[in-house]
Amino acid sequence: MKFSNLIFAVLLSAAGSALAQETRMEKSIATHEELPIQGARVGLSTPMLTANGVSLGGIGVSIGYAYLPVQQVGFTSNFSYLRLTNQSTRGSGGMWRVDGNVGTAINSIFNVKGGVNLSNLPDEPIKLDPALGFQASVGVQATRNVGFDLAYVQTAQSISIFTLKESGAELGVHATF
Repeated sequence: MKFSNLIFAVLLSAAGSALAQETRMEKSIATHEELPIQGARVGLSTPMLTANGVSLGGIGVSIGYAYLPVQQVGFTSNFSYLRLTNQSTRGSGGMWRVDGNVGTAINSIFNVKGGVNLSNLPDEPIKLDPALGFQASVGVQATRNVGFDLAYVQTAQSISIFTLKESGAELGVHATF
């Protein structure tokens, strides 16, 4: 079993456990709406990025923290590792990314957030330095613990005369505990 498949299976199992716990709705809908999305978070993502005309796909895992109160300003922060695959050559490499976002839960179901990130491509033969990127996303909180995000992400790395940027959509699922 490939390492990425093992990580996917473990995180999917954790999300399934959180979803099973949610079936025991102990709070009324009105109370649920008042509670913020808050806690440690693990997630899986599927990036669909482009860099210099090259399509990159793959899978990512993340760990972080979220505090998104209803109709108030909150935040999220994450550390992610993405395994990116060049869709033309099928070559692959890793990317780590740290991000911070400001956001809010519009209601108990929908949230929006945006922020900045730093990322690096440690498998590249040329030493690239992390550079500032950004992201913006909309989220749907399916249950108290499980949610989905659709984001536009731009990451960047640089050397003295060149900046490499990857940008595109990223679909994610996360479990918050």
